[in-house]
Amino acid sequence: MSRPNENESMKKIKMLLEQIQKGYTSRDESTIDSWVDQLFHKEVTIIGTNAVRPGDFEWKKGLESAKQMFENDWKNWGDVKMDLDEAEVDIVDNVAWVALYATVTRNTAESDTRSSEASRKRSLQRIKEYTEKEWTSTRVLYEVIYDASMILTQYERGDVFVWPIRITLGLIDEGEGWKIRQVHFSFPGRGFPNVRIEN
Repeated sequence: MSRPNENESMKKIKMLLEQIQKGYTSRDESTIDSWVDQLFHKEVTIIGTNAVRPGDFEWKKGLESAKQMFENDWKNWGDVKMDLDEAEVDIVDNVAWVALYATVTRNTAESDTRSSEASRKRSLQRIKEYTEKEWTSTRVLYEVIYDASMILTQYERGDVFVWPIRITLGLIDEGEGWKIRQVHFSFPGRGFPNVRIEN
């Protein structure tokens, strides 16, 4: 049985999650400062999908970094829809953890920089760069095949991309209401991971 304080905390955390969704739905860049200040702890750590190590563009700490990262999301990522009804919330005293499923949808035909033509041009640029690396000819050819086939296969499926994503949050209440202390966005992976460390 939940304690009264826990019930109240659960309500407040669900309201906080709704505010996150509201920001991603409106994507109003003029509100980014107040949105981040309201929801996030001053020492928040954000780990995005495009991060490998601490200090990368999408693995940062602090409110100013949060503002930059979320503004970039709102400008460039896609439409984020979180399944708030199925969010898993655990609360222990003044700390809480949230895990939830979401989707990111992007219609690439509506974007000059993400259209199939723009993506093919970027692939050709990368292919040119592969030929200038100090790799074996076999490695270069494999990289060319992989890059070209990935682009062609993805756009053959259509211009509307829908990606599943997991979002986990660590929250803390230090007496001024619940604030997000850590947020981590990740894509599910099957097969080989997208990033490989090589000597």
